[in-house]
Amino acid sequence: MADSYSLVQSQSDLTLAHYRCGQFAEADRLARDQIARLDRSNSNADALHAAHTVSGLISARSGAFEHAARMLLASVPSSSPVLGSFGPNMDLALELLRAGGREPVLAYLDACAKFWKPETIAAWKTEIEAGKTPKFDNLRFQ
Repeated sequence: MADSYSLVQSQSDLTLAHYRCGQFAEADRLARDQIARLDRSNSNADALHAAHTVSGLISARSGAFEHAARMLLASVPSSSPVLGSFGPNMDLALELLRAGGREPVLAYLDACAKFWKPETIAAWKTEIEAGKTPKFDNLRFQ
């Protein structure tokens, strides 16, 4: 029998798989289920980060940028060994930047500062404030 962590991660993987396959309604249903069901403990941080990110990406696709921005800020984990090693996903931040949403992305970078070096955050913020889009290539869903 799988432990609860494995079940949470499996549902998170399934959510991402539906998103990657373009099955946005099912991905959003699964993401919203995780957001509603899971507590914000460190053991759920990775799954909640992914769920908020997927829900926000789907909202952005439909033009609901305010909801997408709320999901971006809600996706900031308190702590996570995985995110501490690799950093939070930046796909939703990129979508919001493409739509002109600089302010929520700047707030997201501030909220996620513990995951990156201060000079990295400063460089990204400088680019964004200059109207450019940083390259977050290694921080995206693969």
